[in-house]
Amino acid sequence: MDWSPYGAVAVLLCSLLLVGAVPAGATGATGFDATDIDVSDAVGGDAAAGAGDAAAGADDAAAGADDAAAGADDAAAGADGPTNSASDAVSVTYEYRLTPAEPGEIEVLATLSVPSSVTSVDVWIPSNATLSDRQGFERDEDTPSRLHWDAGDATPSVTFTVPVNVTGEGSRRRYYSVDAGSMALFDTPRLTVDALADGSRVDIDERFTTAGPGYATRPLTYLGPHETYTTSTPRGTVTLVEPAAANITAGPRAVRDALARAARTLRIGNDSGPVVAVAAPQRTVEWAPEGLTIDSDEDETRTEAFWVRDDTRLDEPGYTWVHEYVHTRQAFETTTRTRWLTEASGTYYAALDALDANRIDFGTFRDFLTRGGSDGFGSADDVLADPKTWGSRTDYLKGALVVGQIDRRIRLASDGSHSFASVLRRLPRDRPTGIDTFLDAVGAVSNDTVREFAERQVRSETAPSMWTVREHAQAFDSTGGVDYRLRDRVSISGAYRNGSLPDWESTVAVGERVSVDVVVRNVGGSAHNYSLPVTVNSTTTSELSGRVGPGETDRITVNWTFGSPDRYDISIVGEEFTIVAVRPPFTTVTSVAANRTQLTGGGAVELSATVRQVGREAETSTVTFDQGLGTVAEHTVTLKRNETTTVNATVTLSEPGTYEYRVRGGGTVTVTVNATGTATPGATGTPDTTGPSDETADGTADGAGKRTRTESDSRPANRSTTGGSGPGFGLGAATLAALVGGALAALRRRHR
Repeated sequence: MDWSPYGAVAVLLCSLLLVGAVPAGATGATGFDATDIDVSDAVGGDAAAGAGDAAAGADDAAAGADDAAAGADDAAAGADGPTNSASDAVSVTYEYRLTPAEPGEIEVLATLSVPSSVTSVDVWIPSNATLSDRQGFERDEDTPSRLHWDAGDATPSVTFTVPVNVTGEGSRRRYYSVDAGSMALFDTPRLTVDALADGSRVDIDERFTTAGPGYATRPLTYLGPHETYTTSTPRGTVTLVEPAAANITAGPRAVRDALARAARTLRIGNDSGPVVAVAAPQRTVEWAPEGLTIDSDEDETRTEAFWVRDDTRLDEPGYTWVHEYVHTRQAFETTTRTRWLTEASGTYYAALDALDANRIDFGTFRDFLTRGGSDGFGSADDVLADPKTWGSRTDYLKGALVVGQIDRRIRLASDGSHSFASVLRRLPRDRPTGIDTFLDAVGAVSNDTVREFAERQVRSETAPSMWTVREHAQAFDSTGGVDYRLRDRVSISGAYRNGSLPDWESTVAVGERVSVDVVVRNVGGSAHNYSLPVTVNSTTTSELSGRVGPGETDRITVNWTFGSPDRYDISIVGEEFTIVAVRPPFTTVTSVAANRTQLTGGGAVELSATVRQVGREAETSTVTFDQGLGTVAEHTVTLKRNETTTVNATVTLSEPGTYEYRVRGGGTVTVTVNATGTATPGATGTPDTTGPSDETADGTADGAGKRTRTESDSRPANRSTTGGSGPGFGLGAATLAALVGGALAALRRRHR
């Protein structure tokens, strides 16, 4: 990646400074202590070549082995027939629009792009759809929903309407999906497409758009004004869509951050790919469930989506936001005897996440799971493997308690190297999981005793009891009763900004300091030592160690100052984030001028740019003068700290007109050639110092009625205008945001 116009190239070097702390029993302290620790150069980019994501928790060290076991089961799930190359793929672009005149249904325009190598295309509209228009297709006489491509139009299209209102049972109209006139939220309707090239099937590439404001994905679409809140994690992007009619009780950023935390810490199967969550407005529509995940029915790299009622809280066990997120990561299918597993694991992991995130205390967690073994809730005597015995919420109640007890026993039996998540990762993805396959997976990561316990719990009427806080500490905290976590905030400080990084995958400038706070808490009944490794690019750079007594808390701040450009994958207390450090150019253009800006009949004009170096060391940069789309002059300058020089370029003008000359990274100056009149010398143009607008930072207009909030560190560089006042940022600080944005965009493209 070369930003040569600014004299800055991001190269992989390997120097950083780590600042850590070893507090001495800071019981109940409210502040965070820190001391300096030097880190070896061995953590550079080359050392991390080919390294995958670090483990996201103590039990995740075995994730690769679990995935390999699942992959062995999936080996038979290959392509079902020959396919041609990607260049033969037929693309389908869907455009969804509201139909205010016909509430309850939406209109879909599907436009295909057919390569010349494709010989036939058949499409089927949904069975409940009504065909409105077709271009380049002929209708099948025997099957009205089927259309044949006429082979004459390379961009044929189909328009159809489809009803989207789906209600639950009962007298009250409660919706699973709805078109309410001014907004709609529904499972995304699509065509079934079959295309051939030389007798072989070709791939179908789908894109999803909306005619007006809205947010469309393969599984779920929202139509109407909204805002979006996006962040990235090592597992993929997380996007929260807040309709204009919604009022998220927990706050949109808090919900987004809770989902991002779940993405970083919960590894239960399908761990990659973007996730989209929509806040369903309760005041506009009465919804049947609290939340609903739409099965994308695709490979794990595709977008997963769900909706949750906007009045759902975060400070409750089993809270719906994370419950539905867990469903997006469940890569297994079930049989009748394992049907309970879907909701049981979703409920349990949502409750465990709430506890781990300190949203609830252990007493609340205990009381929530205890319901599964209580006769008062009517599920204790139900048999999980026999749905005919279930009450209305057996899989949610008893199922969650059983999953929790199996999880605890696996952790103890494996000395913390495995958990119930290891079981889920081992389940096959090419076929439904039967009860014996599930139990075998339990045994494979624990022992026969735990397998027998699991079988007894799922096949019989017995219900386990809830475990105590001390038993929880013994099983769930690998440090023997010590709970540790990062605060959900990464701080940034330095010459360019002070505050919080908006993303757990961000780009910073060389010299900026990145800080995270670690909280170490003893939840057991006796004193414990702890030792927490800090790794950078898979190399352990230091350990945070100490001793905490019962009920005591240590608070540690870990600081990194990045001295060289590089990518740094950081792992600490089981959580991961990525920092890309780039070197901003330090040569700035302070003014741009012309010896005359008005002349008659043409002549020579001398342009000048004053350049200053504000960095710590010498830097060589290229100063480029442009006019229109062309370059008129380039000069290379090498300056030491605080040195200033003037670079000149002479141009000859002959035709009447107005000419604007621009110095890259600096300002502009305008020269006018008149047919008659007198030249007026000396006008000077200087860069505009206006910084990025608040609108860019907080929400950029994105279509009628829509505002987009994307939490990244990408901001536009300043644009220079003639006649501005004050010194320009030119090649220096003003371009940092552009460099940061470009590097982060490239990084995200690699991860998707």
